[in-house]
Amino acid sequence: MSSDSSKLKIVLDQIRENNQLSGMACSVVMQGSAVATACSGYRTLKSSVPVTINDKFHIGSCTKAMTATLVAMLIEETSLDWQTKVSEVFPELIINPGFQDVTIEMLMAHKGGMPNRSHPLGKSLFDMHQFSGSTKSQRYKFIKLILSESPETTPGTNYVYSNTGYAMLGAISERVTNTAWEKLITQRLFSPLRMTTAGFGAMGTPGLLDQPLQHFFEKNKYVVVHPGPMSDNPVSIAPGGGVHCSIGDWTKFAIMHLEKGEKPNSLLKPETFARLHTDPFGGTYMGGWVLKECDWADGPVLSHNGSNTMNFAHVRIAPSEHFAVLVATNHGGDAAQSACDELISYAIERFENGDSFGRELNEFDV
Repeated sequence: MSSDSSKLKIVLDQIRENNQLSGMACSVVMQGSAVATACSGYRTLKSSVPVTINDKFHIGSCTKAMTATLVAMLIEETSLDWQTKVSEVFPELIINPGFQDVTIEMLMAHKGGMPNRSHPLGKSLFDMHQFSGSTKSQRYKFIKLILSESPETTPGTNYVYSNTGYAMLGAISERVTNTAWEKLITQRLFSPLRMTTAGFGAMGTPGLLDQPLQHFFEKNKYVVVHPGPMSDNPVSIAPGGGVHCSIGDWTKFAIMHLEKGEKPNSLLKPETFARLHTDPFGGTYMGGWVLKECDWADGPVLSHNGSNTMNFAHVRIAPSEHFAVLVATNHGGDAAQSACDELISYAIERFENGDSFGRELNEFDV
């Protein structure tokens, strides 16, 4: 372990213990490379099996940027366009007139009029777990029901955060490629980036403690959740929040967005990254990223957090500074969010101080 990673681990250990969490992992990127990675704790509160740096963590809604990236790749390569309408992709569906002109661009910016809830009217998340067939067919059943409803708001106007909108993007990718989103994103994004630990749903093998187990907070205590068919959100909304991976593999994805297509063999053109990093409606969300101007960064900062209520993850990327920090834990709830926020704040403070856990910035090659 490098000296930077050792120092980061000391901080991570303290944050995790103070918040009474079982496991955490984090990564810091400077000048486009991961300069420090660390993990802390155990795979579950009820065991002494340590977390490893290659263990998988569920990143929840941080999946949205991955789905948007996949769709952007298809825009570069197929007949899809940022202005392609959902009704053009699914002409056979009976679509509420209010949704007729919803575009891919609107969905990516959470301005497609999609509901904030992650299930159709009259159904629950449990009902969605009962959908039969392949993940692709379940997603199709889901969007068919959603598109028959009335929009939450007038498309193209108000921001409404929506897992449903990103499930729609996943279904669009499936329609134009005739390939399930899970297989497609593995082939087109995870494999080229060598994200070998990336997968879907709850981490680990049922009956084994081969990965961190999920935890949710109930009645003043954490409950351990073992992997199984009901241990994550329904697969129909997985494009909005269903990926797990190691902190190192997630960092590879973050670095791709930090580089913005400026390196050889990038999966997207610079102009496509620019579209993904700019809200066309003048707001602060696009392509799976919250877009902010921060005092510590000379340019926009891309950020997002994610949770399926049993895990928590957070990422900040400052492309103009060649800096990023990512953190994840296998716990949901307020303490998990607080711990991740504390680690993010610590890393940014060190960056503002002009060092990387002890080394000066100018020691790194741009």
